[in-house]
Amino acid sequence: MDGKSRCRITPGCFWWALKNENIHLSDYKTLQQLRLGVQSYVSFYNAVRLHSAVGYRPPDEVYNQSCRTKIKPYRQSLYTDSIRKSGPSWGLSS
Repeated sequence: MDGKSRCRITPGCFWWALKNENIHLSDYKTLQQLRLGVQSYVSFYNAVRLHSAVGYRPPDEVYNQSCRTKIKPYRQSLYTDSIRKSGPSWGLSS
């Protein structure tokens, strides 16, 4: 690597943001303060911070919207539908 910061993978971007937007800017004295600060930042990162990869919206909003739109009523599989139409086949040829 040439020492330049590259952020092409989402987890890498998260760790970069956590370090540069929180840890390096905060003066944590104890491990307890660090834990609380990181928990607070993760909540902010997911619920408030806008992300360009998802249309400048927070990830929680995108996730909640996708959950609402992807829920479909239960439908039996094509396999069970085909058995009903043609009857069970136990390897017997007629």
